[in-house]
Amino acid sequence: MVRLQSRTSQSASKKLSIFTIVKYVLVSGLSFYFGSIITVKSFGSEDSILNTHQISEIKRNYEALLQVERKRNEELNARVQEHSKYDSSPQQAMNINSHNSQENRDNYDNHEEGRLPDAEIGQSLFDSSLQYMAVGISKIDREDFLGNFDYGSPSDGISPVLLMHHNQRSLPMSNEKKRQLSSSIVPMSAMDATENCDFLYVVTVPNKKDRMCTAIVQNYENFHMQKWMRRSEHGGPLIRTEPLRYVNRGMNSKGMRTFRVPDQSTIMKHWETLGTYFKNFHDVLLELKPIAEKVAVKNTI
Repeated sequence: MVRLQSRTSQSASKKLSIFTIVKYVLVSGLSFYFGSIITVKSFGSEDSILNTHQISEIKRNYEALLQVERKRNEELNARVQEHSKYDSSPQQAMNINSHNSQENRDNYDNHEEGRLPDAEIGQSLFDSSLQYMAVGISKIDREDFLGNFDYGSPSDGISPVLLMHHNQRSLPMSNEKKRQLSSSIVPMSAMDATENCDFLYVVTVPNKKDRMCTAIVQNYENFHMQKWMRRSEHGGPLIRTEPLRYVNRGMNSKGMRTFRVPDQSTIMKHWETLGTYFKNFHDVLLELKPIAEKVAVKNTI
């Protein structure tokens, strides 16, 4: 009887020992599990704090950039108002524009055509819609231009020559001049201005005080200069309240044509004169050439 109790006691003791071990394992597992969750949450909160700090920093930088942009806009508006004071003096306005050229640079995004990097961004003289029409204007000394490009007509005027660059590839090689041309009319020599011009067209405008404008239209190549004038649809002189209408290129403000179609007798008369000219051309040329060379100044009489 005693032996049976002893075995029962030993069995209970063994069962208690196994139960205790299982309990300890469960408690340890649960402790590890909840400890891991708390650790992950702790790291997650640190990441949240870090992200919040980064977002705050980005907001501060963005607000600072907005302040800089507002200041630039205020300066630009001030310059526009300053330009309006010099409407009666183009030279002074041009000087102001040239002074601001370094601060207002165009964004050239096509490096293959010689454009500048995107970092060089500023107020552009021409918008993107004109990139194949006009990208810059050079101002060339009159004597410099006529001395290099003698197109046959006598010189009648004192103004410099304005040269329009129609695309990026026609701009000068100098990156500095490219920057300046993006935001202002830039003075330079005839050779520098035309160094990348494979073709050069010369259009002359009269030295008059008329209220005249010149339109440049991208179209098929055409060497006919069209002229429009405000006049009645029935003809007559200039009337400023009328719309612009197409007129003869020799039409003046009085409504008279300087170019008149000749009649038959006038044509025959001038043919005779032309015949006399051709017959005596070489003899007269030999006689006048020495005289012309003595009085010529810069190849012009």
